[in-house]
Amino acid sequence: MQPIKLGVIGTGLAARRLHWPALKKLSSKFKITMVCNHTEQKARSFARLVGDVPYVLDYHDLLDNPQIEAVNIILPIEFNHIVTQEALAAGKHVMVEKPLAYNLDEARKMLSFPEIYPNLVMMVAENFRYKPLLLRIAEIINEGEIGVPYSALWNNLSMVDDTNPYAKTIWRINHKYSGGFI
Repeated sequence: MQPIKLGVIGTGLAARRLHWPALKKLSSKFKITMVCNHTEQKARSFARLVGDVPYVLDYHDLLDNPQIEAVNIILPIEFNHIVTQEALAAGKHVMVEKPLAYNLDEARKMLSFPEIYPNLVMMVAENFRYKPLLLRIAEIINEGEIGVPYSALWNNLSMVDDTNPYAKTIWRINHKYSGGFI
């Protein structure tokens, strides 16, 4: 089977530090064939990093490319809904970075996309779903070892201070999200 021809929309910190290393490991399954960023310097730099692929500054140009089979949307939260909807309407499979949406209304609309586009795959890039501890918990529950859970509590602390490069991104510093970017 040929690798899926992937377009990357958004070439910032998460694209470089999280998505690209994972995609390199999956090079037999995915081939980045075009990238997009509204900042030309970032687009060009990322295009070189991933193999000197073409880059565009408008994601519509990427979505209009019939060679692109799927897109990896790695944008600030406020763009997830519209870009995901347009990508699906263009016939592209989608992986969209978390958080899913800008607000609850947009998130609910996005949850309806699988019904609207049943022949396309849409998933949220949530790395916790693959953590060994959580996979084991799911096994225990699915095997009925502990009965039916009625509630769960998980405390997870992460340092989000000025030494964390993700905390320094403009869309997190000047967020407009109820509850902050988390």
